[in-house]
Amino acid sequence: MIFFSIVMPAYNAENEITETIQSILCQTYPHFELIVVNDGSTDNTKAIVEKFAESDTRIKLIDKINGRQAAARNAGIKAALHEWIAFVDSDDPWVNIKLERQVTDIKDRGNEIGLFFSNCYKKRDNQIFESDLDKSGKVLVGAPLVGLLADYNFIVPSTVVAKKNIIESVGAFDENPGFHNVEDFHLWMKLAIAGCKFWGSADFLCIRTIRNNSSSGRDRGQFFGVVLCLQTLKKKADAKTGFLITQQLKKKIREKSAIRNGYSLNGKLRIFWLKLKSIAL
Repeated sequence: MIFFSIVMPAYNAENEITETIQSILCQTYPHFELIVVNDGSTDNTKAIVEKFAESDTRIKLIDKINGRQAAARNAGIKAALHEWIAFVDSDDPWVNIKLERQVTDIKDRGNEIGLFFSNCYKKRDNQIFESDLDKSGKVLVGAPLVGLLADYNFIVPSTVVAKKNIIESVGAFDENPGFHNVEDFHLWMKLAIAGCKFWGSADFLCIRTIRNNSSSGRDRGQFFGVVLCLQTLKKKADAKTGFLITQQLKKKIREKSAIRNGYSLNGKLRIFWLKLKSIAL
């Protein structure tokens, strides 16, 4: 029997967490535990989860001080009892057959594959649309996988199930503040560099919520986070994979330079940006 440990980080999620928990409890495949990590919420998130836990013993609550998403996910992974970890964000409800479909994939390919992901619907302004994944139906591994990920992080965390021991073997999520908002990308890259095989399903198995509250500061932070990831990881890769990472790193810096010839930066961040440009030019 395959059991899942579902890890859900939650911070001030009172407006959406009920729908997401209900989507998990409605799964056609019932063999799981749901670990909700309340990451220092100041709203009613904790009380909502406690209410669910009263009526379903599969739900466990971890209450911790705020440490951001990577630390919350790591706390959930550490507490997980089962071989397979499934990730879900508090605002990304699942389709009710998600685990059932991924159990089938695991039974078919679980001896070979360490991480499974899938297509997902996307929700923006209460409108739901499909996001077609062109990486499905094939084994992704090695330098080609690293190159694909370095070009674009096409894996939505709430679609992922992965082996706990493989996640832990690469150190799980890096809690470096510089990787905030890109910690999932960093983990996928670490796994790919370590030789983990990925499998993508064409099934649409969750609804990813896209918020319209992005800002130039957040976008800038994500860009520098991705670049920092790539710079860090290329040192750990073999020559072929390191070359692919370097090429993607240069491409991203050139593209950003073409869009905006630098940012209004001060101090260390400006020095970092100038160093990046010197790498790519």
